[in-house]
Amino acid sequence: FRAPATAFVARFIGGHNVLPVQANGDGSGVGPGGLHVALPANAAAGGALACSVRCDRVRVAKAGGSGAPHAAGEARLAAQLAQIEYQGTHFKLRFGGGAPDDFEAWLNERDFAESGLAEGDAVIASWAADDIHWLRGGAA
Repeated sequence: FRAPATAFVARFIGGHNVLPVQANGDGSGVGPGGLHVALPANAAAGGALACSVRCDRVRVAKAGGSGAPHAAGEARLAAQLAQIEYQGTHFKLRFGGGAPDDFEAWLNERDFAESGLAEGDAVIASWAADDIHWLRGGAA
């Protein structure tokens, strides 16, 4: 669960976002929603890659708001909050507006209540660089 090898495994076991990333050749990569990430040392310049991040590791704050501060070096993408669904132990947030269709964040009840988030909000989803897991074989 903590380190799926491929995009298929990450999706099959659930709880992981799979993000396509295009290497820039300068040690960084770009992806959907304006995603910018530092690449692993063995990434090929100009190559198509994929990474995963667990849904419970994603933080969400209103774009331009005073939500949780974003730390230097973390990955982030801009999106629109499309759907909020209570799951009994947490809230599942689904996104549109630049994020992959299946991109999710899971917030515990306290964090969700304090966030003030509502469907339709422009948001920034972020996660620590340590929470990025690189996958073999791309996002397919």
